[in-house]
Amino acid sequence: MNKLSGKNFGRLQYQKLMRRLCSGDVLVIKAEPLSVESFDEAREGGARIVYAVGSGWRIVPVGETGNEGTVLREVFQGQLSDYEFVPANVVRMRVKYQYSNTGGLAGIDAAAPGIVEAEARLEKTSGKYELEFPLPEVKGFRVVLAPAPLNKYLVTQPTGNETAEELREMLERGDFSVDIANHSVYAYQEKHGIDSAPDYTILSETYGNRYSTEYNRVWNDARILQTEDYTAQAYCGSDTHAGHEIGNHGANALVKPKLKVTLTEEQLKNALENGLNINVSYRRNATWYTVNHWVPKDLSGLTEDELQNRKIKEENGVPYVLLNTENLQGRVGGLTRAAAKTEGVYTLLAPLVFNQKLIENRVSNDGVIGTVVDIYYRAADSYRVIFDTDYTYIPRQQVPLGEYVKFAGMAEPQRKGYTFAGWQYLNQGAQPDENGEYDETAYTPLEKDGSGVYTLKITSELLTQNAKLQETAGVLALHLYPRWEPNTTQITVILWTEDLDGLTDVQAKVTGGTSEYYTEKYKPFQDPVTSKEPQLGSVGSNSNYSNVGSFTMTVDTDSSLEGTPDGDRKSLREDIQAQVTEHFKTSARDINGTDASQFYAQYGF
Repeated sequence: MNKLSGKNFGRLQYQKLMRRLCSGDVLVIKAEPLSVESFDEAREGGARIVYAVGSGWRIVPVGETGNEGTVLREVFQGQLSDYEFVPANVVRMRVKYQYSNTGGLAGIDAAAPGIVEAEARLEKTSGKYELEFPLPEVKGFRVVLAPAPLNKYLVTQPTGNETAEELREMLERGDFSVDIANHSVYAYQEKHGIDSAPDYTILSETYGNRYSTEYNRVWNDARILQTEDYTAQAYCGSDTHAGHEIGNHGANALVKPKLKVTLTEEQLKNALENGLNINVSYRRNATWYTVNHWVPKDLSGLTEDELQNRKIKEENGVPYVLLNTENLQGRVGGLTRAAAKTEGVYTLLAPLVFNQKLIENRVSNDGVIGTVVDIYYRAADSYRVIFDTDYTYIPRQQVPLGEYVKFAGMAEPQRKGYTFAGWQYLNQGAQPDENGEYDETAYTPLEKDGSGVYTLKITSELLTQNAKLQETAGVLALHLYPRWEPNTTQITVILWTEDLDGLTDVQAKVTGGTSEYYTEKYKPFQDPVTSKEPQLGSVGSNSNYSNVGSFTMTVDTDSSLEGTPDGDRKSLREDIQAQVTEHFKTSARDINGTDASQFYAQYGF
């Protein structure tokens, strides 16, 4: 506060202040008028005048002109004679603060955009100019300048062309979760291997967090942005936590974040003239949440000894046991993606209605990770049975546990060329081959009762131990498949031989004697023997070939010309070839005691 009296605010001070105000060094941003009542009997009064530094100048205490600068236009308080004004390389920056496009808030400002003016100071060591200013802190989010290095670690990288709705769907699908199947993201993976069981108690010795050294370094890269106009780096303004060193914060959130902008002399010249545009992104913190699966005690399948080590609680008069717990990853502020289990004992159960929750970044006092979703189960009313025929539609059935599938009166499926030979189901644990097919041994055929009707009882053992259930429209179902036995059919094999023309199939060679005479006489027969290739599959157009015989053989309707790759079934080609040689020898006949078939070589079929 400045006293407005001749004793402590003389003519010299007043003239100095006026010069500053007129030159624009100082701007008055608050000055309330004085009234007569503001003065005392000694004719003295007081007033509070607030000043701000003018554009293009900086204010420093007298004698400290060489000290490092700060963001300009800050309000100061005190005697004007205590400060002096020096010119500054003032850079005007237009800064936008936006949420990243991988957190469900794409296109929304994390903080109001603003204009920042700061002085660029020459750093003698590097020969470049530097300036810095504080960044807004947004709870649950981390500062990112270059998202590309981090996006490489996501399950699916955004292309930058998605709509806001598409980005939201990708987030809910888990596309923006870190891909721990293909990347070493966590410290436990770094220590025990990428496929090791999760253990989030293992922390990085360097960074004090649960991420791997590799992933922490990727976060360092994401906080540096190099453009044609400047190089920017976000860093921590506090040194009270692990990883606070400039350029080595890792995946830790920045405390009191700041942005340092570095400029070459040419970049500074452009920045002073045109200013800078800087975008700062805020990325949701990644975290884990817990999903608990509570099963009625009587349906858990656990023994009394096993129940001793389980959590048990009562809800609406029903005792539940905590059968399974999952730790899943997600983004703070996003929704959980909890799902009811459908394997093992859960095939006998149906989940009660449950709600997804907003993910919070916290760990409870009892060590439970983050947000908790509890899923409760009850006994299923019935179980779906689907008749998977592909050829004949048979309505599916809902069969209560302990009852039988109704086969009586059911029409048998039909398939051309085959005979229906019964029903079968896939065995639990059966795996398809590379073509998605199952071997015959992967199925268990159903038996018939005394009246000749197929029988199958829906039991706990069948659903949890014997049969492989499959999901259809989000519901687990027991699929029954028809067994087919191929009918037989006949094929005819026709044998063709090349016709002899007495010219292209004869070659004369003359040796000794009057060779000149015979050479001339048999000149048309000196060329090597040639054959006319048949057109396979075009019987009617082979004018140079004659039918010398045929034979008929019986084959299964599902016979394959080439057989199966594993050699389990012999090819139809092999079956035919086995009979061709013998039938051709018989058809060609002997000529004057000579086997005519020896003069032919098989071309193909």
